[in-house]
Amino acid sequence: MTTVLRYPDLEMNHVDSLFSAQGELLVLLPNKHAAALASLIESTRVVQSWGRNCTPFFARLVPLAKSLFLTMRITIMHSRLTALIGVIVLNSRSQTWEQQPDGHVLFSFKK
Repeated sequence: MTTVLRYPDLEMNHVDSLFSAQGELLVLLPNKHAAALASLIESTRVVQSWGRNCTPFFARLVPLAKSLFLTMRITIMHSRLTALIGVIVLNSRSQTWEQQPDGHVLFSFKK
């Protein structure tokens, strides 16, 4: 059974050990934190796709600036979400999220 983490439970060592042991990580977040995390996942996917396509330098500036601003915002306003950055960057294609009936968003990260 996979443990579901909530925002107060997010600590880098705890997240890494659970993800390594279980191969899957479930995180339940309220909307304000979920919106920031979903944006970070999407911008990470865009940045990582640049190696596969030949996007011109100037076309990369706006998404790159958006990603940097988003990372700064998460670091300052949603600091516990930084515990998930390693999981996001290393497993960017195996992440899903869905809205729950209670208004929270469930994120799933798999190896």
